[in-house]
Amino acid sequence: MPRLLKRWYVWLGLVLLLGLAGSVMLIYSSRSRITQANFELVREGMTKAEVLAVLGGCQQELTGRRCSDDHKKWRPIHAPLWREGPDWIWVFVDDDEDKVYSKEIHFATASETLKWYAKKACGEDRRQVD
Repeated sequence: MPRLLKRWYVWLGLVLLLGLAGSVMLIYSSRSRITQANFELVREGMTKAEVLAVLGGCQQELTGRRCSDDHKKWRPIHAPLWREGPDWIWVFVDDDEDKVYSKEIHFATASETLKWYAKKACGEDRRQVD
């Protein structure tokens, strides 16, 4: 075995294999619905049905209330969340008008992504928004 590791073609093969594996990971990781382009397609004033047509079905939906613009009453809202890995898009929909009034996006940094996949591999639950 030590003799085999001294051969240059063994090391070259390992480097090429790692490069191929990395390339495959990059190709498959770019097939996400969580993209800046999709985020920009969602606009304030869209209905929830229009948002679902752009982003597809959501994984989680929270409900709550927000103060109206004139600060006189509380309005019910829905907040659907789309997640893929550590990245997410969150859209806030006013129930009374069925219109989007706000949206957020989060792209994980390299260290956040590594932490997310490490925790996923260890079996930790990652459904909450960070």
